[in-house]
Amino acid sequence: MKVSNEINSLVRKLRDLKKLERHIRFGDDQKISAKRLVWNRFFNTENQFEESVKYNLFKLMTFSHNEMREAFSEYFACVYYEYYRENGIVSKGNYNPELLEKLGLSAFASFEDIKKKFRLLAMRHHPDRGGDAERFIDIMEAYENLKEK
Repeated sequence: MKVSNEINSLVRKLRDLKKLERHIRFGDDQKISAKRLVWNRFFNTENQFEESVKYNLFKLMTFSHNEMREAFSEYFACVYYEYYRENGIVSKGNYNPELLEKLGLSAFASFEDIKKKFRLLAMRHHPDRGGDAERFIDIMEAYENLKEK
């Protein structure tokens, strides 16, 4: 019974996050398609073992308080990135969290962090050093897009 209550509590929190994202990004306009929500890439309240989302209910239930806070921080970094992008607000140091993730960095990485990680990954995955060419190209593209900011 305790697990069921914990799941229900988590589902309520996730639904509140979804409402908050709608409010942040779209205000009172409720006609926005749910497909556009960042929430849909991160969470799912229907199937606790859903693999198409970053954090399914099962995974979230195993998280410590700090891990949960980090997941929610990452989610909000993506929400605000989308908000800024949609409203034409360009800010130096506001990097696409999805590209940062491709490099294995947090949503709050600095450009110095990006450069260091890029160099490390480029050396590790360079085809001339026996690395995977496709992964190297992904790393190069992510870095080029981040560098353009």
